[in-house]
Amino acid sequence: MTNRPIRRKDWLVATALAAVCSVGFSAALFAQAVDDEFRAAREHGLNATGVRIANCLIKVRGVEYLRGFCTFIPSKAKDGSFTITADVDKHFFQARVALLAPAGKDGIASWNGPNGGTAPLVELGQAHSEGACWRLGDAKGKDETRLCAWNSKLAVDEPTPKEPPPDSKDFVYYGMRAGMYDAIEARSGIDTDHARIVTKKSRDAAIIFCRGYNHDFTAECIAQTLLLAPTPLLAANCPAGTFTNPLGLQDCDHCQPPQDLKFLGRNPHSDQGPDFLIQNRDGSLMDGSWASTYSFASDVFGLLCPETLKKAGMAQP
Repeated sequence: MTNRPIRRKDWLVATALAAVCSVGFSAALFAQAVDDEFRAAREHGLNATGVRIANCLIKVRGVEYLRGFCTFIPSKAKDGSFTITADVDKHFFQARVALLAPAGKDGIASWNGPNGGTAPLVELGQAHSEGACWRLGDAKGKDETRLCAWNSKLAVDEPTPKEPPPDSKDFVYYGMRAGMYDAIEARSGIDTDHARIVTKKSRDAAIIFCRGYNHDFTAECIAQTLLLAPTPLLAANCPAGTFTNPLGLQDCDHCQPPQDLKFLGRNPHSDQGPDFLIQNRDGSLMDGSWASTYSFASDVFGLLCPETLKKAGMAQP
């Protein structure tokens, strides 16, 4: 079996799967549900800020099935009716209040049952508004049934941006998680002994990182991620093959990391390894695996020294 290198497009898939595992299956579905509902609302002409993150409670006959963040979806009719959805421990819960009169205080409550999932909504009965909550009857405590949606001030004012395509020449990754990339602001001296790339922070990247990895929809997370995102000055001496490694940088605000990687040309044994040989700072060679970060390194060298990489690719092994 040959040890073929993992290219960035494969890495993006692996990263997405890793993100799902790290934040939990439910978090990933939750984030996707928010995006889907936002797009659906916009397609139906609803105000984009109508679909938002809320703090919710689904309590049926004394049992709490949800207490925490949920997706709040206003009715298309704009009459005050609404639906709340959330994925809790792999159980997707949905509850709805359909008002009996526009902007009224009474409505019919329904939900998809104690097991959640794709079960159809079942009517719970008539509910009365008590502020952000809708209560069924007068029962409290162990027999209480309430549906609540408190404003969390986390309005979803835009869908989550998509990760840049694998062959994009406008971004540079500085980490191995979704959203850990900078935009390229300027280039100079490409394919020379003083090739330079200036990077800048990307708001889209910060949103992807916050929502996709941290499951955080707040503006504070975006601001903090942008604050901490490194913006290295990437450099290369293309004739010599030395270049900057952008991975693992911290507190790098337009700093210039050392050129501690070296491009050695085409791999004579590329049938059993990566297409090119790249040497680490300690003299070892990257084996083309995801863990070796070969994909990142070869992409960066290709941005700084594209003709050098192209000529090496055409050379006979």
